[in-house]
Amino acid sequence: MLKPWRLSARVRLVDAGGYDQLVHLDDGTDRWPMWLLEDGVDTRDQNANWLDVTTDGDYDLTADYHLLEMVYDPVAAGTKNPGDEVTFFVDGIEVSSITRDLTENRADSPQIRFGGASSGGTGQANWNFVEFAVIPEPSTLLLAIGALAMLVLRRKCAKRQPHDLPVGRK
Repeated sequence: MLKPWRLSARVRLVDAGGYDQLVHLDDGTDRWPMWLLEDGVDTRDQNANWLDVTTDGDYDLTADYHLLEMVYDPVAAGTKNPGDEVTFFVDGIEVSSITRDLTENRADSPQIRFGGASSGGTGQANWNFVEFAVIPEPSTLLLAIGALAMLVLRRKCAKRQPHDLPVGRK
């Protein structure tokens, strides 16, 4: 099973040039794309049909920088097929999701791409950052917190114990 991940990009679209500017992740089995348009974000399904990710909002991606995110969580509560869904966020607000069986099936090597979608594209965007992160699983996070707490306690105990004994005493 794949680990949970988050792909984030802060971007301001200057000119979409049609469907030219994008950020996407290929996980080795499927492609999870976000196509940037002046008024929102689209993705594609397994039949290459366009799906509007931002149907419930009016987003002007040319007015300012926006944080666009895709989050894959293999144990997401409430999903039809746990482990098979990516959730889309715009400026921290959940706007849509797509299950693996509906996304674009592409068995490309694992990669992240952003910017122009083709050499003939005419769109332009200003990218502030693009970041990929593996999200720690809850059990891993609890283990890390426990280890950190033990280190803090050990340091406090070490400060209380005298390290040097007076001369002539054992």
